[in-house]
Amino acid sequence: MNTFVYDIEMYPNLFFILFYDIDTRKYHKFEISPRKNDTENLARFLARNKGCNLIGFNNVSYDYPLLHYFILQLKRKLSPQKLVAVLYKKSNQLIKISSTVIKPLFKNIDLLLINHFNNKSKMVSLKELEFNLRMQNIQELPYKFDTVLTEDQIEEITVYCKNDVRATYLFYLECIDSIKFREKMSAKYNMDFTNYNDVKIGEAILIDALSKKMNIPKQDIESMRTRRSSMSIKEIIVPYVKFFSEPLKAFTTWWKTKIITETKGQFSKIPITQCQDILQYTNGKLCMKDTMLKKLNIIHKEFEFVFGTGGIHGILEPGLWKSDKDTELILVDVSSYYPNLCSKNGFHPAHFPEDIFISVIDMLYQQRMQGKLEGDNEIVKAIKLALNGALYGKSNDIFSCMYDPQMMMSVCVNGQLLLVMLAEKLIDTGFEVIQINTDGILLSCNKENKKKLDIICNNWMQLTKLKLDYDYFNLVVQKDCNNYIARYTNGKIKRKGAAFSYELEWHKNHSSLIIQKAVEQYFLYDIPVETFITNHKNIYDFMLRVKLNKGSKLYAIKDNEKLRMQKITRYFVAKEGNFIFQKELPPKNGKQRFTAVEKDYYVIPCNDLSSPYWSDEYILSEINFDYYITKANKIIEACVNLQ
Repeated sequence: MNTFVYDIEMYPNLFFILFYDIDTRKYHKFEISPRKNDTENLARFLARNKGCNLIGFNNVSYDYPLLHYFILQLKRKLSPQKLVAVLYKKSNQLIKISSTVIKPLFKNIDLLLINHFNNKSKMVSLKELEFNLRMQNIQELPYKFDTVLTEDQIEEITVYCKNDVRATYLFYLECIDSIKFREKMSAKYNMDFTNYNDVKIGEAILIDALSKKMNIPKQDIESMRTRRSSMSIKEIIVPYVKFFSEPLKAFTTWWKTKIITETKGQFSKIPITQCQDILQYTNGKLCMKDTMLKKLNIIHKEFEFVFGTGGIHGILEPGLWKSDKDTELILVDVSSYYPNLCSKNGFHPAHFPEDIFISVIDMLYQQRMQGKLEGDNEIVKAIKLALNGALYGKSNDIFSCMYDPQMMMSVCVNGQLLLVMLAEKLIDTGFEVIQINTDGILLSCNKENKKKLDIICNNWMQLTKLKLDYDYFNLVVQKDCNNYIARYTNGKIKRKGAAFSYELEWHKNHSSLIIQKAVEQYFLYDIPVETFITNHKNIYDFMLRVKLNKGSKLYAIKDNEKLRMQKITRYFVAKEGNFIFQKELPPKNGKQRFTAVEKDYYVIPCNDLSSPYWSDEYILSEINFDYYITKANKIIEACVNLQ
């Protein structure tokens, strides 16, 4: 079966579709316009390849519905001009209100949906991906979609479309493992996961297991919800939560007085009139004109615990720690924390019987453990998505059948308090707790005190019925609780946060990754920042991008030149005498507004690097290395005193 990457460009006088055969690596283009009529050729091509795989970006909601509509119009025998007009009208409808085809003639694989880019927090355009993919050409649509094109402009659009198809193909290569995973899970569970995002797959597996256990249809499961008019924190906190220090005792006493009506606003922007009893034990950082506590936090013996919906966070201080012959760096980690927390305490959405829900969690957990033993990474991943992504992640989602705010708060509140209980005991026993983060505690342990650590952890496990594991590091550097790098004793590196991470998710901004790489080289291998950066040869690691919001414009200015830039503009920071960037913001109160991009620095925009003019040698000769060195040193100084 053939597989094609494809894209459609639609204008008042142009319908253009381009297919790229990933096996033969050949392009197949079809155009309907005043200069050309490929209607019959396209119809024959589609007939020959009926049932093939079509890969696109947002193709389920736009490209394929438009292509399907083209197929339906064939029997009308419309003139080319009329056919384009009909398709253009349909295109505008799809842009305003996206829709899908219930019975498609081709299998569509939508890379946007698979990667959950339709989620507001992960939205990313193909142009942003072109930057992240380090393509030579980041090309914006040359003409607005309502433009009546000339022949020369039509030719430009075909070239633009080819670049988009190329970008989609390159991104497809990055998604092959995700596509194969969906194929395998679809076969195992007899469900079509082709265009499901990861969490949706996990939720579907959980729903399937509940449906079978309760012996009711999935549709009935999917319609279930539990809504709460109020929730008592006292009833949510498990009875064996107990603290010994005054700050944490005062905190739990205060928290148990709370009756809440929603989950939002429980961990940040808390009116100081509502937290007077604990204010003296917090960091005192206020917001909203000093009327609210910025984040819910408690300080115990100089260690600040910060509570949040994403779990507990906190660090002792920024710094660097190394293991040696006398000291170990140990991460005490709770195994499958949230699923096991639910299982051992009976946390469940109220619309599901407790015994059935917990038995399903336990069954899935055992399947995951069996998958680990058998080396079945796909089933391990799938069930992890069900137990973590769907179980807790969806419990506060009104559109999910897992929705029960009290379950969400039960997991969230107790998950944090139990881990803080362990941290309190470790701190009071004299251990240096370096960091606490969601499901684990990182500490420095003198080898003579290892038995004390084991006793404390065993007591906690007996109390909570949860399991703790140890991981060992030989180096830890942290800037704050969301930015750290650690090296396991086996050499594996763990990176977290914008200060240290350079192997980023695709929806993140991949700008100037040379900075994070230089910081890592400094801490892990003692390579000076200046040495690493000035000798680095990969030009794409120096590249940055500007992304414009609606109504904004970007100009590159040099001497008397003022060039309008694209909405996504790639650039690097350059030596003196090059361009400066100026961003024009939407007017406010009738006044024009401007702001600088990379203030006090020169830049060179470079969206199209396909010309021989843009040689690596030329770019490296124009880079302002001091900019990147300064940025890297700033991160290092935030962690340690730079000698």
